[in-house]
Amino acid sequence: MKRTPRMIDLVNTIKERRAMHQKDDNLDKLKARNAAVLRREIKLVESKYLELWKKFNKNRDYTESFLAINSQLSFLYLKYEEIAEKLIEYVHPLVLKQTKLQFEYLRLEEEYENSSEILKERKKLRDEKNDIFNKRIREETEAAYPQLIATRRTELKISRGKFLESWKEYGIDSNIEEKFLKTSGEYAKILSTVKDLEIKIKELRETKPYLKMLRENYIRDSILEEKFLDSQRGAELQ
Repeated sequence: MKRTPRMIDLVNTIKERRAMHQKDDNLDKLKARNAAVLRREIKLVESKYLELWKKFNKNRDYTESFLAINSQLSFLYLKYEEIAEKLIEYVHPLVLKQTKLQFEYLRLEEEYENSSEILKERKKLRDEKNDIFNKRIREETEAAYPQLIATRRTELKISRGKFLESWKEYGIDSNIEEKFLKTSGEYAKILSTVKDLEIKIKELRETKPYLKMLRENYIRDSILEEKFLDSQRGAELQ
């Protein structure tokens, strides 16, 4: 059976979605790799920062060490913000395009579903994936983690802004050291809470089979997508 002209729309949409997941040289120019490296480094320095904060709270002899780690963390935050702003400007339109392509794919898949057994199977896999996500969300919601961490992350973002502003002021006037240390301590409390919640969510997810199920779902769906494209290439030659 020869592929109909409208079927080409679905094939092209799949290919366009795939193309958007290929290596993007523009992201390298915008230092996307640097941003990824900075994120990893920030996590490491945040851990050291929290360790020194706890020591500083018990012993003021750690003041200089705590101030030094504050300086390092502030520098990394500011450097990351500088790169992230440029990345967001470039990535945001791509995200919108990906979303548009996804809706277009779903519309076309629904339209052609009854004419292809492969599309029917992909629909089942998508429903299965949604069920897995919903089960995971329900369990995490019952543990109250999503609501808590969403609230705390909002607080963390606000507190980080105050922390960086205070650090800049301290760089101009060292006489406000105590004020800065107080602001840093407030930030450390919220950061520590968020880190603890992230660990709890990670531990909860590791005890469940959902990640494995999602990986298996993705693999099966990828195989079906390739089969569908092959079937369309074959139909075109008929």
